[in-house]
Amino acid sequence: MKKRALLIFFLSFFVVIWGISFDESLERFEEWIAQPQDQSNQIFEAINDISVYRKYRLAMIGPIRDDERFYDVNKLLELVFDNIKTGDINEDLSLAAYLAYLSASLFNGDLTVGGLNSFAPYYTTYNQANTQLRDTAVQYFSHWIGYGVGIVNLPPDERFSIDPPAKALRTRLRYAFTPDSVIFPLLSSGFTTDTETSLKQAVDRVKTETAKSISDQDLDRLIKRQAQIVGSPVYTTLLPDQTEFAKAFVEKTPKVVNLWSYRFLAYGLVLLALLVIKKWRFPVLTLLIVFEAIVQYYTHGYLFSDSEAFIYGLLTFSLLSFSLILWLSRVFNKKKRGGMEWVTLSMYLAMGVLWFFPYWISPEPLRMDRQETFYQSAVYEVLKEELFEWKRGFYEEPFNDYLISREATTRYAEIIEKRLEKAMPFSGIQLRRDTESYLTSKWKSSRFQPLEPVVMQSYATQVDSDFISPDFYLFQSIEGSYALLLITLATAALIVFRPGKRFFMVLYVAAWIPFFVQLFRTDIHLLVERGYPLLPLTENHPGMFVLVLAITCFLFSVYLSWKTYQKEGKKQ
Repeated sequence: MKKRALLIFFLSFFVVIWGISFDESLERFEEWIAQPQDQSNQIFEAINDISVYRKYRLAMIGPIRDDERFYDVNKLLELVFDNIKTGDINEDLSLAAYLAYLSASLFNGDLTVGGLNSFAPYYTTYNQANTQLRDTAVQYFSHWIGYGVGIVNLPPDERFSIDPPAKALRTRLRYAFTPDSVIFPLLSSGFTTDTETSLKQAVDRVKTETAKSISDQDLDRLIKRQAQIVGSPVYTTLLPDQTEFAKAFVEKTPKVVNLWSYRFLAYGLVLLALLVIKKWRFPVLTLLIVFEAIVQYYTHGYLFSDSEAFIYGLLTFSLLSFSLILWLSRVFNKKKRGGMEWVTLSMYLAMGVLWFFPYWISPEPLRMDRQETFYQSAVYEVLKEELFEWKRGFYEEPFNDYLISREATTRYAEIIEKRLEKAMPFSGIQLRRDTESYLTSKWKSSRFQPLEPVVMQSYATQVDSDFISPDFYLFQSIEGSYALLLITLATAALIVFRPGKRFFMVLYVAAWIPFFVQLFRTDIHLLVERGYPLLPLTENHPGMFVLVLAITCFLFSVYLSWKTYQKEGKKQ
């Protein structure tokens, strides 16, 4: 009686431990979510390296996509997971779920059960846990059955009451079970009295077969099959259903509820009301514009919301196109042509400089050698693969084409030379060394030796070139895109409604305030590509040519506008 009570106690204890184990997985997931996505986050650098890789890949190789070797965000996150996983089931499940959550949030969406189940790190970790439990059960019960039929002398432990046969079975088969410190305690938590009954029945079935003539191979298959029959009710009840477990993770994630999207309905109602209440039009419209500017400053919906991006894109394009048509019509109309056309031209120049010229020229903090963990990351291996380890790599492809082509050697030497000229300046010290090793390995083959003089001369020139990083435009940053949006809309509005309306001139000047504010910021967030993490820029040093030209055109347009306003008189 005491023995049974003790057994029940230990079984209950292990069941509780298993439940707590999975609760810990969910709790660890919540801890990951609670961490800020900055330098204090343990995997910040790994996630940051994804954007570094993508920007350098675009600069060195270009946006060309090959479906045979295409690394999207989820594939890169899978590489990050493989690089930092611990081997502990609970930790790895929580980490995989967190990376799936990050992937969904990067696309401004919620984590879903389907998305988590289809995320490779999650389902592979889950299947790995299931496989480990199954394999451990088969090995453990195979040892017990082997002991019960006389193949081995000692049982794996003393959990079950199985008597060995009086005579050992003559066979070359051997079974030995070494318990895993993590998996086996979880497996043993599911043992019940039914498990012992099933084990004894399995031993009897194998004994019946061994009474006949049976080969070692067939006996081994029989024992493992019976071991799986005994273990199946145990391990299938221990691991939660994959979909149900995914639901538990999804329920822990904060949901993205965009209440701000309902403001457009409110705007529509206000505008309808203004059709009737005319005297309130100006102050109410002013308040709406200021309110919307504040909302966009905090939400950046024009970047991260598909619907708002469409609305603002349509509004900006339409208003800017209309303003350009009006301006051209005035330029070519002698009766309407005046000083304001010069004002408009300077406004277009100020805006155009910010749109079409790189704003951050080879920023020092983003140079490859400044990325502390990049060379040790999995994504650096991907970059090397796309350069020279894959048959269609940026450097490797011309070499392979050279082997099957009858064209002149000089043509392929020039192709490789141009590709070195494009990619080498962006390469850091380590990548330049890896490139040299790659080229040196090529000259070991006599087939490539005709290319060696030209290619190595080009490499020698490029290896001593200055290190640079990819350029960024103003609109490729959170802060800059906001300022540029306001400047563009205000410019178009001022051209359409003319500076005689003092309000629009004030609006134009106010729209430049965020631009001047971001000049003094040291926490710029750069946009690499949709779905990729933001890239932090800690040293804000814009190109002086763009900065001086844009500010000069802005001040010139304000000055001319004011002079024109004084000359033509107030027309409010």
